[in-house]
Amino acid sequence: MNQLIEKMTDYMQLRGFSPKTIYAYTSYVKRFEEHFEKHPARMGEKQVHQYLLHVISQGISGSYANGCYSTLRFLYETTMSKDWNMKNIPRSKKQSKLPIVRSLQEVLSLFNAVSKYYQLTLHNPSLKRNRSK
Repeated sequence: MNQLIEKMTDYMQLRGFSPKTIYAYTSYVKRFEEHFEKHPARMGEKQVHQYLLHVISQGISGSYANGCYSTLRFLYETTMSKDWNMKNIPRSKKQSKLPIVRSLQEVLSLFNAVSKYYQLTLHNPSLKRNRSK
């Protein structure tokens, strides 16, 4: 396994991956191997599919699952030069977050606070002296 991680790290460094990304990718690979207790070379599409389902079922974020996906794709296609179709394993869909909608009362309260602050600073004589200097 260490040789595979070293080879993968070399490829990532050649491609200009950041040290944090390299660390994350190697961690994903180690967790993948620990989950099945097999070397990644002895696993394939079926195990990747099962592992990603396992990750998602644990309630882990979609971005984490996509990080696993990208790592395993890089591992198999780039590092191990396996000609293997990852398109059969879809990426986790990003969860869209709705914006926070403020009530009319909250917006008016914010405008009131800004207005009071503006009036205090505009009519403060000590600030006027500092502006002229």
